[in-house]
Amino acid sequence: MNKKLFSYGILIGGTIGAATALLSAPTSGKELRRQLVENDHEWSQCLSSVKNNLQDIKESVTDMTKEGKDTISLLTNDIKRSVQQWQQDISSNQQNIKREIEEIKHSIDELEHSLREK
Repeated sequence: MNKKLFSYGILIGGTIGAATALLSAPTSGKELRRQLVENDHEWSQCLSSVKNNLQDIKESVTDMTKEGKDTISLLTNDIKRSVQQWQQDISSNQQNIKREIEEIKHSIDELEHSLREK
């Protein structure tokens, strides 16, 4: 996609450069007008080509934007599913850890109680 945009940029830049060179050439106004009339068809073709290239660029950007949105949407959904799966996976571990902590607390309480009695 970038090569295509780069090619369009070179084409558009070349056209603008040619127009600038032609208009800034040291010729008389009469000679310049004659050259413009003679090259009218070429100018029309260049402008038509630039118009078509700009339309292609616009369509490419639109397509890339849509593809980007779709990709981000898929990525977001994948991340959400992964987080939900992770939460489910650790849920049983959380329960086990809580149970073990309660057992440790109970054991400590029993030890404290037995130490107080002695």
